[in-house]
Amino acid sequence: MIYGIDPYVSYDDLYDTHRSREDMEAFYSVMVRNTESLGGKFRLLMKRSDEIAGQFAHNTIDFVLVDGEKSYDNIFAKPHHNSY
Repeated sequence: MIYGIDPYVSYDDLYDTHRSREDMEAFYSVMVRNTESLGGKFRLLMKRSDEIAGQFAHNTIDFVLVDGEKSYDNIFAKPHHNSY
């Protein structure tokens, strides 16, 4: 199973670009369309990674690609960074 994890909420990124709710809804729609061919092999979880991490049993994830909030606080300062 492949999981996509993203809350799809509005935010201001590191480059001061504002992503509105409408932007995020459009990104979500594209993600759904682009993953339809994966069928039952893909599941999109609309939450933050720190909200989801505890739902995976220990040692059940073989690979994690982190592409999202890249600030120090969101990657290293939160206790969830070793949850996987």
